[in-house]
Amino acid sequence: MSSSQAESQSICPASGPPRIRQLPESVVNKIAAGEVIQRPFNAVKELIENSLDAGSTLIQIILREGGLKLIQVQDNGHGIQPDDLPILCERFTTSKLKRFEDLSHLATFGFRGEALASLSYVSRLTVTTRPADQPFAFKMDYREGKPLASARPCAGNPGTNITAEDLFFNVPVRREALRSPREEFSRVSEVVSKYSLHFSGKCGFFLRSLDKRSGTAGPVGSSGDFRTAADWSRQDVVRALFGQRTADDLIPVSSCQSFEAEPTRLAIQQLGLRFDALLTNPNKITSAGLPSVQLVLFVNDRLIECSVIKHAIEAAYAAILPQHVDSLYASARVEPSGTRSSTNFSVLNLRASSLFVYLGLQLPPDTLDVNVHPTKAEVHFLHEDAVVAGLREAFIKSLLVSSGSKNVLMRSLRLSPDKPSPKISCLDVLSKPSIRASPTPAASRPQDMVRTDVRTQRLEAFLHGGPLQAPVSFVDLTPKRSPSPDIESDSEEPPSSRFGVY
Repeated sequence: MSSSQAESQSICPASGPPRIRQLPESVVNKIAAGEVIQRPFNAVKELIENSLDAGSTLIQIILREGGLKLIQVQDNGHGIQPDDLPILCERFTTSKLKRFEDLSHLATFGFRGEALASLSYVSRLTVTTRPADQPFAFKMDYREGKPLASARPCAGNPGTNITAEDLFFNVPVRREALRSPREEFSRVSEVVSKYSLHFSGKCGFFLRSLDKRSGTAGPVGSSGDFRTAADWSRQDVVRALFGQRTADDLIPVSSCQSFEAEPTRLAIQQLGLRFDALLTNPNKITSAGLPSVQLVLFVNDRLIECSVIKHAIEAAYAAILPQHVDSLYASARVEPSGTRSSTNFSVLNLRASSLFVYLGLQLPPDTLDVNVHPTKAEVHFLHEDAVVAGLREAFIKSLLVSSGSKNVLMRSLRLSPDKPSPKISCLDVLSKPSIRASPTPAASRPQDMVRTDVRTQRLEAFLHGGPLQAPVSFVDLTPKRSPSPDIESDSEEPPSSRFGVY
């Protein structure tokens, strides 16, 4: 029996289930790296969080081919001690966690020690760092978690510069799937935009693409550069990212405000909820339906995704938009021209851009579980229902206050109490010869038009805030046309009460 046959029988015996074997360490590390670093923007996100943990006030990101060819993140933080460089890229090495119990009061982004290790397994990684107490910097290259050589002195500014080249060069399937540098650059710019928005006033960001034709990707201009300063306010960042019009249409909401709703007061006073939010003003929404919500959500400074909170925000807008849209249509009906005003429907084209909402939550660390997802994109927190209910009620109140002036205006236009209006369908109008409208000449004068059917609405119905009714039929008032039979067979009420002149 040959050696290959013996090995095959040992792995797959003739009878019984296959044997369980331990995977080699290199295979385990590559599998784990594929979970943490899925695309270039995951690598950029991890490096940004490391820079923020280091106390940086300026983070610069440089990309080539959307990060597939080059990712370089440089900060001005406290740097890394030279003695720590040999184990920097080993798995589960970190300076931010010592015991499992420390997770209950974690104050940093990182805690697993997997980001740099994973990046070293799927790219060619180089780290250059200089602590503030060192006269020069140190550089070290890494492959698969291990340094290729000893650290060597070099010139460098205080802080850390991490360069990852040829991302997924050893994972051909993943590399082949990521074919569009433009799409990857767009994803990276979206992540950088969100962090620059949340950390406004604390840290500035600079993003540059070395590709000549990076194109327009979100807030990044045709040159591929995007920059914010550490002293910019949140409104300044919104203005730079999305434009002056979007910045003017946002409503600031904070837990420091006074809220009468019981769920909101309970969440703030007893559960320790703190939040700052920017909501799109409902008066700027022009579509009859509810636009999609573009949510930027941070929980304890972590960029996450939470469908429950997003649904609560959508519910708050859904509670406001129906009456708001009715007000828009009612205001269109009472204009002298009888047509909708274009200024009421073209303030912000949210059908294309959706509703922008920023929300930064702060919860007690002991009520938060951050060890949920390999990419840290999800968190679990206690009292979820109470927290979400408090947020929803707070947003409903703020949106109502912002749109209250328009609703009050529409109530002032009601001339009489609401009464059920007789309804007539368009098919009924077209099927009856007595009320079918004849073609109106181009030179027809409105004052020569008269209503010829008592079943059509009265003038007061057009000033009510109810739903839109079927269009009124008109005929030309000329001597050649004989009176309608419907008018002759009508009751004996005076003509002035049966006719409305328009």
